[in-house]
Amino acid sequence: MTATRPGESVSSSSVQPTKSFPGPAATRPGYLPKLAVSPWIAPPPKGYVFKNAKVIDADSGSLLDGLQTVVVENGIISEVIPSGRWKANEDLDLDTVDVSGLYICPGLIDAHVHVTAVAGVKNMTELVYHTPEEDVALRQTYTLKEHPGCCGGFSLALGRVADGVPEVLRATREELMAGADFIKIMVGGGVLSETDAIESVQYTPEEVRACTQTAKSMGGRLGAVTAHAYTDEAVAHAVNNGVGGIEHGNLISAETAKMMAEKGIWLTPTLSCYGIMVRSPWEDFLPESGQVKNWEVMQNGLKALKLAHDAGVNICYGSDLLISMQALQTEEFTVRSEVLPSPAILRHATVNPAKMLKQEGKLGVIAPGAYADLIFLNQNPLSDITVLDRPEDHLKAVMKDGRVITSKIGGMNA
Repeated sequence: MTATRPGESVSSSSVQPTKSFPGPAATRPGYLPKLAVSPWIAPPPKGYVFKNAKVIDADSGSLLDGLQTVVVENGIISEVIPSGRWKANEDLDLDTVDVSGLYICPGLIDAHVHVTAVAGVKNMTELVYHTPEEDVALRQTYTLKEHPGCCGGFSLALGRVADGVPEVLRATREELMAGADFIKIMVGGGVLSETDAIESVQYTPEEVRACTQTAKSMGGRLGAVTAHAYTDEAVAHAVNNGVGGIEHGNLISAETAKMMAEKGIWLTPTLSCYGIMVRSPWEDFLPESGQVKNWEVMQNGLKALKLAHDAGVNICYGSDLLISMQALQTEEFTVRSEVLPSPAILRHATVNPAKMLKQEGKLGVIAPGAYADLIFLNQNPLSDITVLDRPEDHLKAVMKDGRVITSKIGGMNA
């Protein structure tokens, strides 16, 4: 080997190995290609032909005429055609499954989920103040049952404090740059917050506009802002300053509902959480002040939902559950069924949030070009939406992006 002094370089020809050592590529030709594959990335999904299905059109609130064949290729629905007209293509490698007697429904969308409110704690104090952020990050995969990166965002907590226009600007920019598509702000009091009343109105108009205008300029097609708000005053404050969506809205009047409908404001009620938070095993979850506020909003929630529906407000499905309560995510269907018909509620969880997310034709529908997000049921949710709250009795399979997540159907294996 040639010695060098500091500052000198060595050309590639000046240093030669004394012996040639064969590497893995020479001795094991298949070794390096395997190393190059990322083991956490799943292979392409299988293709399927689902014959003799009862296909639900959530938008119209009806079934497609007669039995249908649904074809899935590369995670996308490629064809929906009456079964009698389907002709197999031998050039396609597709598994054929006869789903006679089953209903195929578009995959469901929950538009108000706290992914970072993970299980494994007794209450929010333990989560926020005594759970390491790295634990929260790892437990998110359990909450999602999928890759956590889809949610974007900068903070691993439930939110962040931003006081004053400069801090609001910075917080909004950081969240958008970290991958968030939507920003949520608090413009009124909450059930869990101990120091503000439900009736309080938070943030100045300038602070709200700092968020909404920044999101609009940075967020491209999305970049929308939604607001936590219960009362007429809080809703008007949010909408007048550029917010496009309202979370909760339990205390709105008919006049406010009409205003929201006229302006195209999205509403995501979250009604099941109030009853869940006060019953076993979570009866001690809320502080005393929270229990009083919880009762107030719970009493008025169904009335506000009906007012919004009658006014023509765009309504989405939301659960807003925390920690281990998220296991009861589908109870929201049962609660809403007390005042609304099943087809309307199914739209809340399919076509409506798809439109809010600017994913029309991709999510919430069973049609060519849509993602193959499907659930297979033995009962029709258009007749009784509460079947979705009893998956142990009625859910036969779940498909996400063309991949079988769980199945009790022969020939369709996870």
